[in-house]
Amino acid sequence: DSLLVNNVLCPVLDDYVAAAQATQEFQDHMANVTQPLVSRLKQFGIDSVDASNLWMTMDCFYTHVCHEHSVPAWLDDIIPEVLEEVNWQMNFQYNYPSAREYGRASQGLLVADMFAEIEAAVKGNAAYKLLLYGGHDTGPIQPLLAAFGVYDGIWCGYATHIEIELYRTSAFKSNHGVRFLYNGRVLTLPECESSFCDYAVFSEVARSLIPTEEQCKSRRPPSDLAAGLPVINVASPWE
Repeated sequence: DSLLVNNVLCPVLDDYVAAAQATQEFQDHMANVTQPLVSRLKQFGIDSVDASNLWMTMDCFYTHVCHEHSVPAWLDDIIPEVLEEVNWQMNFQYNYPSAREYGRASQGLLVADMFAEIEAAVKGNAAYKLLLYGGHDTGPIQPLLAAFGVYDGIWCGYATHIEIELYRTSAFKSNHGVRFLYNGRVLTLPECESSFCDYAVFSEVARSLIPTEEQCKSRRPPSDLAAGLPVINVASPWE
């Protein structure tokens, strides 16, 4: 469980973020939209805000609003703008260089853990009937939805949940079907013919999101790596 996607186990994620932020589209947006918004916030006395930590300001705003705490009147107009801006930045990131590639780097190891349990259940070796994973909007909820091709681009709310359900069925040759739900709404993955997906198809989608050790390697010099989450001592997932 981490607030943002974990770039420690799959460092190529930093490559993607740096490359996305270096695009002309991103730079133009920063100059024409983000920086003017940051300047307005500073005029209101929020001196610590900048383009890189605007999401923290949004979190602060919305924890007040969602819990019905009073906020200054000037925030009424600017809070939606801050959310729209942070949402734009995140969506741009989730889709660079593609939703599948970013998703593989940011969510692939979580998918690997989940898929191993699903596959064990298909083979009749499941240790549990229900597994529960906890996380955040920025990771895993939104990037996981984007990786599977079903994110609508709208920032998720409090208590958002994703369910992946496995069924035995004679409807498919695999004898199993999968449903993918978001806040109780059944979604249809792009590769599936309907919302009730053949396990054989779902398994191919899931496998495509699981990175190899080589795919996770950063292609940039160590001195050029972007600062991400604090590096902690973790075991290699490939050992």
